[in-house]
Amino acid sequence: MRSVTSGNIDINLKTKSETNFSVHCFLKEIKQQPDASEFIVFSTITVTSSGYELLSSKGSRVIDLGVQSASVARKHAEDWLSGYLEANSDINARQKVILVFDKTVPKYNLFTGQLPSHVLVSPSTDLTVAGYEDSE
Repeated sequence: MRSVTSGNIDINLKTKSETNFSVHCFLKEIKQQPDASEFIVFSTITVTSSGYELLSSKGSRVIDLGVQSASVARKHAEDWLSGYLEANSDINARQKVILVFDKTVPKYNLFTGQLPSHVLVSPSTDLTVAGYEDSE
């Protein structure tokens, strides 16, 4: 199985075999949040051309080693793509992708007053590409 990392996730939150205590506590806290699997949610990433090729192949299995931030509002994900994500992405990650996580993907509710539609997908969640649509 090949892994794709999005490049927009703070390196300190990436899981590794030597996960430090702060990251361990953060991940434990995520799993204590209310389940949000009932929602179809949207996230955005920028990837390299090889990552894009993998994500555009139906049936491919991918894993993001970082925490995947997502929104129940597609518009919020699109705003991330044109704002923060574009300004902070890896120079080699030029392909923009909107990910859609269906109800089968375990998610955690992080809704707050400031982020009323925010959910998280845990690191290393095994995902299968169910479909692909090119916007161009």
